[in-house]
Amino acid sequence: MTTKNLLIELGTEELPPKALRKLAQSLHDDFTKQLHNEGLNYSSSKWYATPRRLALYIADLDTKQQDREIEIKGPATKVAFDANGNPSKAALGWASANGITIDEAQRLKTEKGEWLYIKTTKPGAQTASLIPDLFIHALKALPIPRLMHWGDKHEEFVRPVHTLCVLLGDELVDCTILGVKSSKTINGHRFLGQRQVTLQSAETYVEQLRNEGSVVADCSRNKLPHPLFQNTEIDSKNAPSPLRASASLSSQCFTEFCPIMSVTYFTAMNGVFLVRHTHAWA
Repeated sequence: MTTKNLLIELGTEELPPKALRKLAQSLHDDFTKQLHNEGLNYSSSKWYATPRRLALYIADLDTKQQDREIEIKGPATKVAFDANGNPSKAALGWASANGITIDEAQRLKTEKGEWLYIKTTKPGAQTASLIPDLFIHALKALPIPRLMHWGDKHEEFVRPVHTLCVLLGDELVDCTILGVKSSKTINGHRFLGQRQVTLQSAETYVEQLRNEGSVVADCSRNKLPHPLFQNTEIDSKNAPSPLRASASLSSQCFTEFCPIMSVTYFTAMNGVFLVRHTHAWA
């Protein structure tokens, strides 16, 4: 069985920062559950999220379902044939729907009676043909209290959708989801990097987005303690010597702050805040 890495990215307008991780985790859990139900194996999976994207990465995914031997149960023999042994319309319809003649049907005897049935091999579907419907199902299952539609579109989502990228290895899966056609071009950061990034393959997603688009898609990097905020040396022209300081940020504040910024680079600055006291009247 051949395998390839799968990337799916949905590009949107700014998603709710407090709900970002919950949306990404839910999307990941539902999608991987469906892969399991479809008999598609993979080695690992991961979700990515920034204010303007939700993404899934599935490593070493089967490119095709395995062929399966299935048994198809038909009508009971007492209704499948009349008193003279001629097949009924129900029996003929069942046989025709399964591509056989009534003479090719086998008999299944149990304590509860006898039925017509057949054993057949169901060819496995190509993974690329299954992915769009699986992803649509996962999107519909997201915990979104209120949906919206935009422009003249009838589709609804938590925020307007602008880009869609579905890559199986380096091959683009041709599909349309939420009114957007899949493409290898995704959005980078609005100001700090290339505004558009053309992906080479699923494997280069994180690297290209960081290096070309100046966006960190991996939320696992945005946790305290963060090396960029520990004992940071602040070089100020007004200070006699560089300062050694640590940012005072709560984990909750930092977790919400990073998705809002979605950038690769942080800059520490030394400054003074002037506070003017005012009287408050009750």
